[in-house]
Amino acid sequence: MTSGLPGLDHFFSLGESAFEEIVTRVAMLEPKTFVELGSGRSTVRFAATLSDTQVYSIESGPSYAAETRSLLDRHGISNAVLIETPIRRQFFGTALYDGFDLGTAAKQQLPASIDVLLIDGPPGMCFGGREAALYALFDRIRVGGLVIVDDLFRHHEQRAVRHWQKRFPGAFDVTF
Repeated sequence: MTSGLPGLDHFFSLGESAFEEIVTRVAMLEPKTFVELGSGRSTVRFAATLSDTQVYSIESGPSYAAETRSLLDRHGISNAVLIETPIRRQFFGTALYDGFDLGTAAKQQLPASIDVLLIDGPPGMCFGGREAALYALFDRIRVGGLVIVDDLFRHHEQRAVRHWQKRFPGAFDVTF
């Protein structure tokens, strides 16, 4: 862990080992943009570690957004943009999902080209929210970009990946 920055080994957090694995993989891409769905301590750590990368973090929970904003300010991190947007029910194709409202207002704050997308939200109680995230942002992920799904050991996340493979055949490789 970087000295003075918040740790990640606690409830509802990415974890130090996952963080290190992600940073190692992401650093090889030398990304300009990194979009994280779900904010918190990891936002601070990614922005501090990937200092040449613009980090965008999307959050629906006001208390999590306030905590993240406070941590970013406390650590003087300026390469992170926190986007607050609610969870809403939305259609992608013919299926209905509860996901981040990534409509016009939120999308205007996001980069046109995403190098890395980390899907670590919305919370599991939102039906299909993580699956909906890729549908909402797929057209912004650059060719050769990286999509990372946290909690891939869970059934819902595995199902989301299978659905993405069917909807976007040949668009990406899946590595566990």
